[in-house]
Amino acid sequence: MKKKSIENKKPVHISGILENVLRTYRRQSDAELMRIWEIWDMVVGDQIAQKAQPEAFKGKFLWVHVTHSGLIQELQFSKQRMITKINHAFGKKIIHDIKFKVGPI
Repeated sequence: MKKKSIENKKPVHISGILENVLRTYRRQSDAELMRIWEIWDMVVGDQIAQKAQPEAFKGKFLWVHVTHSGLIQELQFSKQRMITKINHAFGKKIIHDIKFKVGPI
């Protein structure tokens, strides 16, 4: 049996590996949604990103964990702007609504 040589292989970022694995198990559109973790900080800004992070998708809804309940009300005021920025970053309407809940960041 031949041994595979890894000497000539270049390092690969884990996001590329995960994307390839997810494509084998999920539809292309689902794998595309994984980009949300790459663009989140840019979309919402560093200050909000420290207190709120995407958690999961359910259909066209994005669930976001926040550090405390007071932040949920604050983010409701900027929710539509965040949806618009996310959809613009994806180049299509991929998110219809965002749901916030207190959870681990």
